[in-house]
Amino acid sequence: MRVLRLSPGYVSTPHGPPQPDYVNAVVEVETGRDAASLLAAAHEVERGMGRERTGERWTARVIDIDLLLVVGDGTELPGRGGAAEDAGRVEPVVPHPRIAERRFVLQPLFDLVPGLVHPVLGRTISELLAACPDAVLLDGPFALPRTVRAERLDYGGDMALRAEGASFEDLIVQAAHGLVDAIVPRDRLREESRRDASLELAGYVSRLGAAGRAEALADVLAELIVWLDADLWLPARVAVRIGGSTVRLAAFGQGLHGRGLPTDLVPKAVTRHELRVVRRRARPGRPESWTGHVVLDL
Repeated sequence: MRVLRLSPGYVSTPHGPPQPDYVNAVVEVETGRDAASLLAAAHEVERGMGRERTGERWTARVIDIDLLLVVGDGTELPGRGGAAEDAGRVEPVVPHPRIAERRFVLQPLFDLVPGLVHPVLGRTISELLAACPDAVLLDGPFALPRTVRAERLDYGGDMALRAEGASFEDLIVQAAHGLVDAIVPRDRLREESRRDASLELAGYVSRLGAAGRAEALADVLAELIVWLDADLWLPARVAVRIGGSTVRLAAFGQGLHGRGLPTDLVPKAVTRHELRVVRRRARPGRPESWTGHVVLDL
């Protein structure tokens, strides 16, 4: 299976009982698998991320992967769509039956293939999106990570943070999350409030040299430190938008008061010893990626 394209992400209000909002995206893959084995692979990913299928529909879940469309080689399987479960065996039926009813599906699908004709309804994705009765999306579009990694290394009293991302925006998100992860386990955090910041850059990030990108990353990390100091507040999720010469940072998190978390680990002063940002250009078989290396005195 080879990933060809990943759409931007969008935030939507969930269907069903009260539960947190969801981030939605569509991924296009090329594969020799049939629909049944493709869906089985998707369910294996879900299990690896901690999802347990209980048989109840539209309940809160950490991840939900649906098979929307299968195109090419005569493998389209018109029917009710989604999946039917019989004695533990999952049979895919595509196209998914609720594509035309879900804006959070149609919008990212439109970003990838707006002119694709739905094989059952006979209308393009663009036409289905224009006629969709579903509620408007809460947020998006924003870039989603393709390759991420953050690790903590101790050198005496310092912390060396190395973060990787598929774009400069993604690099900022991973560096911010890595900084928080070094202080408190992620599973102890909850998204309860939001804080925003806008940071002015010297120019368009895409046109900045390595020093400019490093300075932009330093600005964002400095803003995170300010938030960490203010009311002992930690971000559980970070989103970044870059437009023109401005980096807009939105973080959702919680205060630490009364939660039994080790407040002595929250940094009160940070010294930037080293900051380096590297861009690895795309090559055949290897996508573009960004790496940031920061050494902080906590």
